[in-house]
Amino acid sequence: MEKPTYRRIIDGSDQQLNKGMTLIEIVVAITILGMVGAFATSFILLTLDSYLESRMESVEATRLYIAVQQIANELSSAFPSTIRIDNAGGDMYFEQVLTAGIATSIKNNILMDRNNSAFSVIAPGMRLLFHPFSFPLETFVIQSVNPNASMIHAEGVRDDFPRAYWILHRSIRYTLRNRQIIMSWEPLGTTNAIANQSVLCGNVDGFTVQRNPDDTLLLEIEGVDAKSLKRLKEMKVATLKWGN
Repeated sequence: MEKPTYRRIIDGSDQQLNKGMTLIEIVVAITILGMVGAFATSFILLTLDSYLESRMESVEATRLYIAVQQIANELSSAFPSTIRIDNAGGDMYFEQVLTAGIATSIKNNILMDRNNSAFSVIAPGMRLLFHPFSFPLETFVIQSVNPNASMIHAEGVRDDFPRAYWILHRSIRYTLRNRQIIMSWEPLGTTNAIANQSVLCGNVDGFTVQRNPDDTLLLEIEGVDAKSLKRLKEMKVATLKWGN
């Protein structure tokens, strides 16, 4: 098929032109497209890099947040007098309350509380804290339990008022070691108990606990994002459920 031609009048004469792009026009178009593509690519890569960096920071911050929340949750069940804090060594130890109540009777080293339904989970070897009226808080080791009769045998427990008591069932320790917060816990009352241990979070530079006058505790964990080196901090106030 014959290629279509066009005519135009220049200086009174007509010329025949072929419609198309010259080599220079093609090179210019390719150059412009290349520049636009390079700009778009660099913009996309920069945006993606910023997104990934923010995601990494978000992950590190989330780990610190989860860690401080877990510590606060575990700490809320601690008996206040068992809490030991060593901020210089990045260490905190406490013992958790399983159950508590007011004894309905105490006789011959037998404590009874028919209002407490948790006697079925109390085990020999657990610690019994008892606060008699005319003596300071005392600690005893439970020798035996009769859950059906809601009775605990603890040698030395006094028949005195008021008869408030607490049962401690496990110890927990949080330690900052090698930029990791290590959680160790051990059940009380279990023969030959083996302490369990797990890493709560890493990239941690600081772990402190401050005890306030109202018996709340301020937890603070400081870390750093491994990639951006941005400083991260999470804080949480833990409220204790149990009192002395």
